[in-house]
Amino acid sequence: PIKKNLAKQGPVFIKKIKVLSYPSLDVIIKSSFYYYDWLQKELEKQGIIQEPKDLENYYLRCLSQAESFSDIAYNSTVNIEEKVF
Repeated sequence: PIKKNLAKQGPVFIKKIKVLSYPSLDVIIKSSFYYYDWLQKELEKQGIIQEPKDLENYYLRCLSQAESFSDIAYNSTVNIEEKVF
């Protein structure tokens, strides 16, 4: 029944599914930025330069770009009628 109901809605995107929930990864992501910064400084002491310098900024720019791609894809297909099921 679930498959049938989703098929009637047309293309399914996570944006449309309100019942999905994921645990917050904020603390893990922030700790990754901290560890990356520490590791980068340690590597620089050994003459190893690691890019990007600012992982948090890089992450936020990548996230923004991915959101743009997702919005474009969603808006390009939202009005397509499902004809297979």
